[in-house]
This record gives sequence, C-alpha cells and structure tokens, in this order.
Amino acid sequence: MNYYVSIIFNLFIIIPAIIGLVRFKKINTAYYPFVLLIVVGSLTEIISIILAFTIRNNMYSYNIYVLVEILLIIWQLKNWHAFRLKATPFILGGFMILLWMIEIFFISHIATKAPYFRLTAAFAVVLISVNMLNTLIVRERKNILTNSQFLICLGFTIYFTLKILVQSFSFYGLLSNIVFARKVDVIHTIFNAFTNIIYGFAILWMPTKQRFSMPSS
Repeated sequence: MNYYVSIIFNLFIIIPAIIGLVRFKKINTAYYPFVLLIVVGSLTEIISIILAFTIRNNMYSYNIYVLVEILLIIWQLKNWHAFRLKATPFILGGFMILLWMIEIFFISHIATKAPYFRLTAAFAVVLISVNMLNTLIVRERKNILTNSQFLICLGFTIYFTLKILVQSFSFYGLLSNIVFARKVDVIHTIFNAFTNIIYGFAILWMPTKQRFSMPSS
C-alpha cells in the first residue's frame, strides 16, 4: 500500500472524533472516556505524521499514546461495570503504568517500540471486551448493532486481536520478510480504518444525558 494512502486510512479516526466533538454535550457522561480516547488518538495520529516527516521517528508520540490509550479504556470499561471488583481497574491501571515505565526506561526506549507493554495491554483489552460482548449478547433485547457498548467492544476485540497477531509475528521474526511485512501492514491499516468506522457509528448512537424535570405541584 502506498505510504500516503496508508496515512489517509489512518486518519479515518478523525471521523469518529468529529462526531464525538459535535455530540459531546449531548452524550451520556459515562461514555466520555471513549470520546476522549478517540480525540487523543486523532491528535496523536496527526502529531505522528508530522514527526515522521520531520525527525523520521514517530515512536515518541505513539509510546505516550499507548499508555494513555489503555488507561482511558480501563476507565471506560469501569464506567460500564466490566469489573466485578471495584479495586480491579485501579490495580490493572497501576500495573500498566508500572510495566510501561519499566519497559520504556529500563528495557527499551521511548524512541523505540515497547512490545511487551503493547502485547500485555492488547491481551487485557481483548479478554475484557470479549467478556463484555458475551454479556451484552445475552442481556440485550433490542437491536444489538445499534448498541454503542457492543460496537465499541467489538472494535476493541478486532483491533487489539490484530495487534496481538502483528506483535507475535514480530517476536518470531516473520516481519523480517519484506513482502510478508507489507501484506500485514496493509491488513492492519484496512482493519484499523474499519474499526474507526465502527467507532463512528458507536458515538452516533451513544445514549444522551438523562434530563430531569422538577415534579409538578
């Protein structure tokens, strides 16, 4: 895939970001972490493109983003009561911060990829999202394809499962094959754009804030 075409596909995240900003005041506050995640993701993508063309290294922005990403996802899943124990999201978030710091400052570097952190975070998101999907499928009585929680968890499952596969390919040296690596990159780019379209519909169908009126006398 042409590099500039890849950039356009990656910028699909701007679509749900715009929808989120337009609807922000109307959206139920329980969904704010996800909207913030999409907006931060859009800004990160733009900054990463600038860094790629200037200093030829966009790992700085991506490495900061992956930490913010997992923390916002944990916050969002907490709002949806995805954790049985109240302490679980705080423990998981603390663990992710600790793992990120260890890998960035002692094992790797902020200018290079943090594979162990990314793989661990992806596994955590997929496991929790799949569990949420199972719960929603059993519980939901309306059209589940218009359920924002279902669409977001579906997007998480698709995107982070693909990240696990790509990272696994990297560990086993399969991406050293240029032809194979390019095919994987094309698939990753297309699915990334697809999940962002799903997120756009999810934000479009997010429930609005509850309106309360004073009881009449």
